[in-house]
Amino acid sequence: MENLDPNQPISEKPTVIFEARLRPFIEDELNSNHLKLAHAQLSNLIQELEVENVICNIDNDMLPLLAQLSDAWKLWASQEIESLVPVEIIAIENQEKPSHLRLRDVLSRFCVYRMHGVPPPPPRLFEGSDSTTSIEAYDDPEIPSAEVFDMPHHDFDGKWEELIFDQNHKEDLSWMISNILTFSADTGHAKKRMNPMALFHATLLSKYFSESATQVDDLLNKVKIMCQNNPSRIIIVLIDEVESIAVSRHSGVMHGEAQDSLRATNSLLTGLDTVMTCPNVVFMSTSNMIDCLDEAFVDRCAIRIPFQPPSEESQYKILKASVLELIRREIIIADLSNLLDSTQLIQSWQEATLYTAFQNDSATGKLLNIIMQLNSPTAKNKLGISGRFLTQIPEQALMKCARPNKSLTLDVALDCIEKFVQDLLTARGGQKRKLSEVEAEVQPGAKHYCYCAAEKDE
Repeated sequence: MENLDPNQPISEKPTVIFEARLRPFIEDELNSNHLKLAHAQLSNLIQELEVENVICNIDNDMLPLLAQLSDAWKLWASQEIESLVPVEIIAIENQEKPSHLRLRDVLSRFCVYRMHGVPPPPPRLFEGSDSTTSIEAYDDPEIPSAEVFDMPHHDFDGKWEELIFDQNHKEDLSWMISNILTFSADTGHAKKRMNPMALFHATLLSKYFSESATQVDDLLNKVKIMCQNNPSRIIIVLIDEVESIAVSRHSGVMHGEAQDSLRATNSLLTGLDTVMTCPNVVFMSTSNMIDCLDEAFVDRCAIRIPFQPPSEESQYKILKASVLELIRREIIIADLSNLLDSTQLIQSWQEATLYTAFQNDSATGKLLNIIMQLNSPTAKNKLGISGRFLTQIPEQALMKCARPNKSLTLDVALDCIEKFVQDLLTARGGQKRKLSEVEAEVQPGAKHYCYCAAEKDE
C-alpha cells in the first residue's frame, strides 16, 4: 500500500481514511514530532507484504488481524496503538464508491488520536432505559454556564458509531466541518472567513433556558478569547435547544414573550458575528422547534439537512445493534463458539429481506418480524418510532420479562421483545401517547434539521 503523497493525484487509487487510536499511557499532549512519527510508522507497516491482502471493512478494527499476520504490527500494537479503524473510502473521481478494498489497492490517510478523560466503568445490569444519560459533566470554572471537554473524550466513546441514518449525514457532516475549518483558515481577508455554525435536532431539555443576555454575551466573549489564545486549537461549541436563546423576536413581540429572551437573541446574534473573525471555532446547536427560531439566526445558516424518522432498514440496524450490545454485556446469552464475533448471530438487512421466507424461526427472522410489526398498518400512528425509542425497546422488554429461573437466550430475548412491542400496540390502541413518553423522542413524521452556517453570499 502506498502512502498518500500530496503531489500525487488522488484519483489514481481509492483513498481510505484510517483512525488510529493510541494507547492510554501515551503522553497527553501529542506534539507534531510524535504525530509525524506515528504517521511514518503507520505508512511503513501498512505496506508490508504480510498484510497487503487484508480487506478494509469500514468501521471494523483491523488491528487484531494485522497483529496476527505480522510480528511488526503485533509489537507496535502492544506498545503504542490500540485500534486501527478504516472510517471512509474516497472513490476515484466519477466512479462508484467500493465497499471492500485490499490494502494493496488503496492510498492511505491517517488520523492519529488519543482519548481524553478516564474510561467509564463497565455498564451495570439494566442500568436504565436510556443509555445516553450516563455522560459525566465537566464544568469549567471560567465558563460557569458551559461544560468543557477535551475531545475526543472517553465519555463519548462509541456514541458516533451508534448513530444510524438512511442518508450519508455522518460522512457529509464530517467533511462539512473539515471543509469549513479549511476554508476559514487565515487568508488575510477577514470578510472571506466563514463563521461556521451547525444546527441539529435535539431532544434533551436545555439547562440554559432563560439565560440572560449578559450571560450569553459573556459566554461568547470567553469562547472568542479561547480561540485567540490558542489559534491552533479547534473549539467546538454545542448549544442544546438553541430556541431558548434564539427565539423569534417577531413572534416574541406578537405573543408577549419575556424581554429577557429577546435580549438573549440579540446578544447571540451579535456574539456570533463577533466570533466570525476566529477561524478555529465551530458552533453546533440543537432545536426541536425550527419554526420558533429567529429569522436572522436561521439566515446565518447556509446549509439545511433534514433528518427524517428511520426507515425500516435503519430500524432493523438500530434494533440489531441494541440486541448485540446486550449480548456483549452478557445480559442476553448467545453461543459464539463457532463464530468470529457476535455480529454473525443476526444477518444483515439485505440478507434478512432476501431470504425472509426461510428465516421465521431464526434470530434474523424474529428481529425482522419485530420491524414488520412496528410498521404494520395496525401500528400506524400508535408509536413514535425514533432512534431513541428503538434503542430503549430491548432493555425495557427484558426488564419486564427477566426472571431468576429464566435463561435469557437470544431466542427467548427476541420473543420477549416481540411480545413487548405487541403489548405496547395493544395498550395504546390508537390513542395519543402521553407527553412524558415522548419528551425525549421524535414525534411521528417530525423532521430534523441540520444547519451549517457561514456568511451568506448571494
